Parts: sequence; structure tokens; C-alpha cells
Amino acid sequence: MIAKAFIDKIASELTGKPVGPEVISMLRAKFEGAHFTHCLEDELTGDPTPAYEGGTFNLYLVDGSDHCMHLTTHADSATGILVAEVEEEE
Repeated sequence: MIAKAFIDKIASELTGKPVGPEVISMLRAKFEGAHFTHCLEDELTGDPTPAYEGGTFNLYLVDGSDHCMHLTTHADSATGILVAEVEEEE
């Protein structure tokens, strides 16, 4: 389970910072035991619902309890966080 308060802590760590693959190491060090992954927002398929929208990043809940990892909106089954980097449109 991933609580909303935990998502808010992650968001506050990322707000105002450049968001890229390197933030995953920082988050793993700060929140030991939590699982984080990174991708670009436009790499996501379908119409996933973020748990948090932060302008330069979105946070998604990941459920890895089955054989394949997938995005979820259910905090009770979430086992990790996906940090999706939102690139500026030109």
C-alpha cells in the first residue's frame, strides 16, 4: 500500500528540481525500501491516471504483485512509484 501522504512527500522532493533518470537514485536513498522507476510521460500508452500531477512530472502507482508490473489507481495494491517526466512542448 502506498499512502497519499507518501506520494505528497515524494512530490515535495521533486517540485522545483529537474526531473530525469537521476532523481530515482536520490529518491531511493531518501526513501529506503520504496521502489521507484522513471520514464518520459509520452512513453506511457493508454490513458493512465496519475496519482499526482506536478507540472514537470507525474507520479503513477505501480502494482508489481503479479507476474507483470502495471499501473494502477488502487493505493492498496500499489508496490511502487513511477516518476514520469513531462517534457516541455516547443
